[in-house]
Amino acid sequence: MRVLRAEFIIHKMDRFSLRRNCNIFLLVLMMWLPHVLSAESINVLTPVTVTIPTRYLNDAWILCTAPIASCDANSPIPLISVDIQASSYPAFSDVDVIHNVNSNLLKSGYITFIGLDASALDDVVIGLRDGFVNVGDPWPFAFAESRVAADLLAGDSAAMADLRVFFLSDLTAFPQIFGTGGTLYRFSSASIVGAIGPTVVTPEPSTVALTALALLTLVILSRRGKRGLVIY
Repeated sequence: MRVLRAEFIIHKMDRFSLRRNCNIFLLVLMMWLPHVLSAESINVLTPVTVTIPTRYLNDAWILCTAPIASCDANSPIPLISVDIQASSYPAFSDVDVIHNVNSNLLKSGYITFIGLDASALDDVVIGLRDGFVNVGDPWPFAFAESRVAADLLAGDSAAMADLRVFFLSDLTAFPQIFGTGGTLYRFSSASIVGAIGPTVVTPEPSTVALTALALLTLVILSRRGKRGLVIY
């Protein structure tokens, strides 16, 4: 009888220990889940249409934690990308994607596309915000068009640094993240050669899956916790 009583106590203690561990895990999960939901990882999507063949066409962007009026290279921890990669594209429509951005930190930004006309590699194709220039206007920057073209053709680290200076020195010329979009111009022929659609954000798929798993775990543990309250 004493042996059976001891086995019963051990069994009961094991059940209590398991319930306690589950309850601790459940508490930690409940504390962690709001942070997952509030600090969602998102993708920033920008549609772009180009109506002519291009070379060396790349995106350039800055994402800021500050409002748009304060968004520049000196704002707190900006994310900046100005890259030069060799490319050759026919006319196309596509969506440019910036992956894994913290939704809590993204408040504003600018994005553009800079490349060369494939039929004339000294002619720059560049996206500007709507209303910044009109068709037929001259090149609007102090930074010469020939210098931008030379940077794109060179493609080395010095050229990328130079192109970064160009982009960051005239941010207000470019379409805003969360703005209305912009237009791609070829100034040498005084023509419009494409459009930049308004930027939208979507949840990063891995974040959605992680959140769903956390919620499912929370439901399962809650139900098990309720059943575990029964003492046999």
